Amino acid sequence: MKKIITLFVGTLIYVGGNAQWDTLITNTTTNFNSISFTNENNGVAVGKDVTLANGKAYQTTDGGLTWVMVNSGTSSYNDVFFQNANRGWIAADSGYILETINSGQTWGNLTHIGTQNFNCIHFPTDTVGFVAGDNGCIYKTSDLGLSWDTLNSGTLLSINDIFFTDGLNGWIVGDGGYIAATLDGGNTWTQVSQPFFGFMNIHGFAYNASYANAIAVGNLGDALFSSNSGMNWSIFSSGVTSTLNKVAFTNNLAGVIVGDNGVILRTEDGGTTWMRDSVWGVTENLKGICWASDTLAYICGENGRILKSQSDISSVRPIIKNNMDISAFPNPFIDVFAIRIELGKSSVVQINILDVTGRILLTENKGFCDEGKQIFHLNGIFSLSEGMYFVTVKTENLEVTIPVVKN
Repeated sequence: MKKIITLFVGTLIYVGGNAQWDTLITNTTTNFNSISFTNENNGVAVGKDVTLANGKAYQTTDGGLTWVMVNSGTSSYNDVFFQNANRGWIAADSGYILETINSGQTWGNLTHIGTQNFNCIHFPTDTVGFVAGDNGCIYKTSDLGLSWDTLNSGTLLSINDIFFTDGLNGWIVGDGGYIAATLDGGNTWTQVSQPFFGFMNIHGFAYNASYANAIAVGNLGDALFSSNSGMNWSIFSSGVTSTLNKVAFTNNLAGVIVGDNGVILRTEDGGTTWMRDSVWGVTENLKGICWASDTLAYICGENGRILKSQSDISSVRPIIKNNMDISAFPNPFIDVFAIRIELGKSSVVQINILDVTGRILLTENKGFCDEGKQIFHLNGIFSLSEGMYFVTVKTENLEVTIPVVKN
């Protein structure tokens, strides 16, 4: 466990990044809480009207160029989730759930469930869905919303986010540092967070399936990391003090965290390192993040703020064909580190670790690798003494070497 904590705390780096976001014109001051897209053009943002304090839903069908209000209700709209191209759901205050079957053009009220405020909703399968919120309330439907069963979440505090990989395996996070996992579709929940996280109100959760990594974010810039599917957690510093509200991953490598005061953190390596994106004029509290595709993201926030990624933010550095770019992180390292390789052409890859005399200390053959981004974690270096070393990456026709330092 110690090595897990050391690795992530040492690898979290936040540096100033170039703005990769365009501000969209929404013509509304609605405080948006959540955003979801069915494809690169069609999406819905939901929130609460600033003056009337009622729920509002806005839809775009042209990639954010124009936004039209498609629904208004008496309760704040807190989360929106599309399970397919046509069917979507809104979780609202006062126990209301709304449904659309036409990509968000029109919304209808479902059965009113209790009086709690619902903060999050998720449908992992065609028929199974979950909604959760204040006072630890959580409900499950197995018949596409026709009926809802009460589940025991194991907490009386607010549940702020819910995430399932399928109909059985999922997590809930909330106030008081609460993190719980289920292996049986929500019938039983097991708390997996440590007691010393109790000061932290967790607002967002994301799972990176490629590495079985999970990330939870919360108040005052606090964040948690797990390298074993959310079973064990360690605290890491995000580099900011603003409350972090949501985190989302796509294509297993790219991810975005959004928070108050215009905070945007972005990763291109599965969450190992993070960069800070500063967007001119954006100081609002940012509440929601979604991926419309593997390369296109949208962010929403207060005062009608919606941002759209300018380019493929999952790989913003261009690769010249037949070229190769490599980097190591963390650098300096303590116990373990990873090599990031961007290939301009598919090739067989070999990685060598050399000392300052040029003697090869470790060789790892990675076999045939596809064009694009690759991340390799090198673990056979625990016995190295402190000092400088060199990492050489060889392909069929290229060789690139960079220095690394062990502390």
